[in-house]
Amino acid sequence: MVIKEEYYKNLPLLQSKKNYSFDTEVLDRIIDMFDYADAIKGFSPVFMRFDFPENTSIESVKRFLKYVKDEHTGKDRLFLYMYTEEFEEKEKYTHYHAFCVVNHREYSSAKAIENMLTHMWRHEQKKREDGKSLFFTRRDPTKRWNKTKDQNQFKRFNFYSLSTDVQAEPGDRELAFTAASYLAKTSQLPEKIPGQKKRHWNSSALKKLSPEEIRPGYDLQKAERFLKATPTP
Repeated sequence: MVIKEEYYKNLPLLQSKKNYSFDTEVLDRIIDMFDYADAIKGFSPVFMRFDFPENTSIESVKRFLKYVKDEHTGKDRLFLYMYTEEFEEKEKYTHYHAFCVVNHREYSSAKAIENMLTHMWRHEQKKREDGKSLFFTRRDPTKRWNKTKDQNQFKRFNFYSLSTDVQAEPGDRELAFTAASYLAKTSQLPEKIPGQKKRHWNSSALKKLSPEEIRPGYDLQKAERFLKATPTP
């Protein structure tokens, strides 16, 4: 289903002069991923959005994300991701937007996540004739920032905690969802079949958790859809 709203399930969507519409299937998956990451014991989830260079192939995207995921083994080094495909009509190229969720205790800053992804991308970068890098949005594209006055906000845009624990700042989850909703916008959809447009996306598989893997204090009813079995009262 496609909607043109400012909020989805009480969470703010990205707004711009382009007046985006959004795919609710993608939005629902984003919420599932946020809730899943937030529920895991010993994991303080932090979000970052990034983009692949134009003309990156789907094979390259999948290979890169698998490589990064394989490097993060065990719950303490969990790497969750989602990507969507778009088509630039003017320049006639396909491109991919993505976000990842990693452990704040391992990656304490936006720069730390950027460095990790950039280092991992070099394997794919060597295979490109243009040698282009991943792109990280460092400021809200819908606002005009005074770089001196708003230096702190400028630096931390696109680096948000999803958790309700003590490391999270008020409003971070909402800001993360707003940034992630860019992947659900319905402009620039690839047209695979003439006259039929559909957003193409994929994400990490969310393996079922045991009740012991849920962090203390988390709402078990909210986590029920992620559990291997319904917890006993």
